Amino acid sequence: MATAIAEQELDQLALPPDQQNPFEVLEAVINLERISVTEFLARTGVASQTYYNWRNGVSKPRRTILAGVAATLGVPVELFALSRLDALRWLLSHNSAQYECFV
Repeated sequence: MATAIAEQELDQLALPPDQQNPFEVLEAVINLERISVTEFLARTGVASQTYYNWRNGVSKPRRTILAGVAATLGVPVELFALSRLDALRWLLSHNSAQYECFV
């Protein structure tokens, strides 16, 4: 039940597809998890060139890749459709024990 409610909240906050920047949210999650880029790449299996292409705006992550990344990092894939600020707010309110030092 809580997961369904959380997904509804995320759907209501989602940006239009042309305004979405999943990398900004991914970067925020990586920072909150306090993991290095190297550790992120090892945990998710994303190639370093792919990661840097996302960071530099050369390409955007595909939804299928984001689903795997989300599962590995323990966040809902819908989070990547939000603005960075909304994603941070959502993460802090739903994982407050995990990220309590950031509140």
